Amino acid sequence: MNTAKNIYSTTMIIQAIVWIFLSIFYFLERDSNTIIIILMVLNGICFFGLGLLTGEKLLFKITIYVFISINLILTVTDQMGFYDYIVLVLNVIALTSFFIYQKIFKLKQIS
Repeated sequence: MNTAKNIYSTTMIIQAIVWIFLSIFYFLERDSNTIIIILMVLNGICFFGLGLLTGEKLLFKITIYVFISINLILTVTDQMGFYDYIVLVLNVIALTSFFIYQKIFKLKQIS
């Protein structure tokens, strides 16, 4: 397993933990919106699943790029706080490392 794939998987799992932590944190607040909490949990589950699974099918690769890109866009377009900056950095690292992993994997297939 190469370094880029390890970085990708690690950042995705860290993001899953962050989203689950945030959903628990907001659940414990009194004025929390239940729908937002459910979406945060689902986001964490998706990050965890996509971090563990690294299929080589084109549809799977596109799903990963789209999922991380949408999360990146939503992070930037929302109010920026401490956790948003953490998620922003993790999204950029995950997207970059997945891109590098795909390029390295493609080069290994050619040679």
